[in-house]
Amino acid sequence: MIHLWLSQRTRPDIQLATGFHCTRVKKPTEEDWVKLRHLLGYLWKTRFIPLIIGIDDTGNMMIYVDGAHSAHTDGKGHSGLFVTMGTGAMINVSKKLGINTVSCT
Repeated sequence: MIHLWLSQRTRPDIQLATGFHCTRVKKPTEEDWVKLRHLLGYLWKTRFIPLIIGIDDTGNMMIYVDGAHSAHTDGKGHSGLFVTMGTGAMINVSKKLGINTVSCT
């Protein structure tokens, strides 16, 4: 899966879709194949978009965190982290949580 390597190294914009595909490897459906073809088409059409990381005048670090509970079919949640100092992501993480949740409260 080349897009797994790309999402971790040069294309943080596809991390969510790549994480979804990694959870569907054992039993992919026809819809999963359509989503994979869509992702590969997106990668092909945007292959020349550069990765830009920059620091603004203030130099303040901003950290954004978000999560979704019971987002996957097995009841596990999904979480994301984005760290920036102006333009682009210094750290970008999107991952499936390792615990099951019954509700979001």
